[in-house]
Amino acid sequence: MLSYEKMTENDVMELTGIMKRAFDKDSQAALGCDGGPEGYDDGSFLRKWGIEAGGFARKILRDGKTVGGYILFFSPDGKDGFLGTIFVDPDLHEMGIGTQVWQDIEKEHPDVCVWHTETPGFSRRNHAFYVNKCGFSIVRIDNARDAQEANYQMEKRMQ
Repeated sequence: MLSYEKMTENDVMELTGIMKRAFDKDSQAALGCDGGPEGYDDGSFLRKWGIEAGGFARKILRDGKTVGGYILFFSPDGKDGFLGTIFVDPDLHEMGIGTQVWQDIEKEHPDVCVWHTETPGFSRRNHAFYVNKCGFSIVRIDNARDAQEANYQMEKRMQ
């Protein structure tokens, strides 16, 4: 059973370990090296975007154990949502947890008309997750010819 709690400073280091393992698994599979967004491996990413920037930041719990997290942002009118990050412990990948989390996010924020997110071009697993499991469409690809710099912009228009 999944549940969610507000992310606090006390959660940052535990979540950073999970985030690092999740992002590194993806980078290793595609590029043969560890990697993620700036600060993903030292806690500064979660502090900056999840706590200091006022994002809607939650830790994901499965049967009471922390297994991941996500950060959302909203336009002032609440009609546009941006998924800043979502990550699940790589030991639990391919179990439907990420899909369930996304479905729960949509239910919790029914006023959002358009969801936006972005992901690295090399992350084929993320592309499949966002498009096939969550219903996003790829709307733009920046730096498409550079595997490390490519960035996929995605959106999902709600009914």
